[in-house]
Amino acid sequence: MFAPEVVVSPDYNIILIGSGDREHPLLSHTTATSVDNAFFMIKDKPSDAAWWSTETGSCLSLALACINSLLAINPDSTLLPTESQLAAKKGWYMPFGTAGTTHDKEQVVTSAVAVMGVVTFSTHTPTPPDPNICGSNLGLARVYNLGFMDGRPVGTTRFVPITGGGLPPSPVAGMVTVIHPTTGQSITVPFVIGASSDSPLEGSSPRPIASPTTYKGRVYWYLQH
Repeated sequence: MFAPEVVVSPDYNIILIGSGDREHPLLSHTTATSVDNAFFMIKDKPSDAAWWSTETGSCLSLALACINSLLAINPDSTLLPTESQLAAKKGWYMPFGTAGTTHDKEQVVTSAVAVMGVVTFSTHTPTPPDPNICGSNLGLARVYNLGFMDGRPVGTTRFVPITGGGLPPSPVAGMVTVIHPTTGQSITVPFVIGASSDSPLEGSSPRPIASPTTYKGRVYWYLQH
């Protein structure tokens, strides 16, 4: 349902996207088979025609990206991948859905946004309704804030539960100009909405892993006839 987030680096393009079924969040609980979802960081280099040909030995002789092209990162582990481990792969992925773990049936239900070296996205773990209970259960929602280069946590953990659960909206980020109430001086600062555990609608300042020297922004316009 969502386009990937793409970060252009000097060496390659970084594609950030997660898998899940926001339209049918309970489907994995009502079918005999279910999908193990994940969040993916894929490095792509369109200028290099041989970029994916090196994956033929890992991806069934096909020159494309497959799960073996990526380094698995445990969402619960405190260990960080080494530079050599990351350099040997075309990116990383964070698997969810493993039966018997706290991430069983978890799925990514939002787009991702990257700000100052950090990628933010949210997940949902559905809870099947109990026919013997009159009430609603919105399931467990989590927000992830990770360094998109290596999956490192921003803070002590990679994720925190979102108060209220449910299906959170996608995070957004941008720049806003604020004016000091007494001096009248204006300043433009970055913001991100949807990175907090208190509410997916709460805005806050980004928590940077990397401090950019320049800022990029989207420009919108319309034609009036």
